Amino acid sequence: MSGSDKFPVFLDPGTGVKMARLTRADAIQHHFHHSRRTVTSDGVHLLFYSYETRHPNLCCLNLESGDLRRLTYRKDICPLAGVITADDLAVLYPAEDSIWAVSVPDGKETVISRFPGWQVRNMSISPDGHYVCAVMAVEGRSRLVEVDLYSGGSRVLLDLPRNIGRVQYDPAGKMILFSADSGSVLFRVGRDGGEETVIYAQAPGEWLLGGTWLSTEEILVVKFHDGLYRMDLAGNSRAIFKGPVWHPCVNPDAGLVACDTHAPDMGIVLISMVTGQWKVLCYPRSSNKGRLWFEPFPGIAPLRGEDVSAGEGEREGTEETALGPDWTHPCPRFHPDGRHVIFGSDFSGATHIYCAAIPSEMLAELGAGAG
Repeated sequence: MSGSDKFPVFLDPGTGVKMARLTRADAIQHHFHHSRRTVTSDGVHLLFYSYETRHPNLCCLNLESGDLRRLTYRKDICPLAGVITADDLAVLYPAEDSIWAVSVPDGKETVISRFPGWQVRNMSISPDGHYVCAVMAVEGRSRLVEVDLYSGGSRVLLDLPRNIGRVQYDPAGKMILFSADSGSVLFRVGRDGGEETVIYAQAPGEWLLGGTWLSTEEILVVKFHDGLYRMDLAGNSRAIFKGPVWHPCVNPDAGLVACDTHAPDMGIVLISMVTGQWKVLCYPRSSNKGRLWFEPFPGIAPLRGEDVSAGEGEREGTEETALGPDWTHPCPRFHPDGRHVIFGSDFSGATHIYCAAIPSEMLAELGAGAG
């Protein structure tokens, strides 16, 4: 990144990789979810959440100049669920029963659509930038709703008597991938709605952590305490990497996956999707909170009276829960240049966002670009 001299730089104590701390405030700060862009496509602006006001608000950091701007001043934003628009000019975010847009250039806020009586949770933007798919929840029910960003009009694709987890348009914008039943089943549904199709339901002893599109025919799946798998839409899978991977992020152009790891924490690893070769990039040293992550299977959580089905997009407190807080997890994300990985860590006592430079020799050893 051209503005790396604007930020404190140090070497990772385990790998010697060059690192930069991007955020400054002594407060919780975290980037967007690892399945979504957190940096504009030109590589200039990092969008993230800051809790300086004790409530999560959106901020914009210019990675070239180091200039920082707060975009929102609210108390009702659901973190983790923000998405950058296709033209990079705005960030969409849910707040209570509404979807809002805030302009990156000037911070102007506009309400896109309201859904009285429902709580808007997580979202995904269509590849053409015309639509956003959002999860609505109320009293044990969920809706999958598609919103036209130009008109504000919406239509219900699914109405289910259970939780819906993360959602993601496929690269062609024709299907939507989502998890349900506390994340244990992967589904897809067409843009015309109707019945959902099961891609994969976890088997006894498995712990499925959802999926990420690799192409219109294939997804990437994590089986926690097991490994990373490529899976087709019929549920057939093959292991890429066997190990404690956690939150994967894909760089399809380089054929690489960046994953944090947990139980045990092996650091952030870069994995070739072609050969399965891997390298440790750095050691975030984050606290990785969430009591459930050390259990062999998530079903133990209800025995403790905790809800693990709330889904992404809930406001997060500072107390340890069954699965978080999420801002204590690194959740790596590739920078658009493909040569840096952005992640979070609270090792210093406050959660900051960091950037690790991928050494050229590491990319060569992994055969980056061969995927």
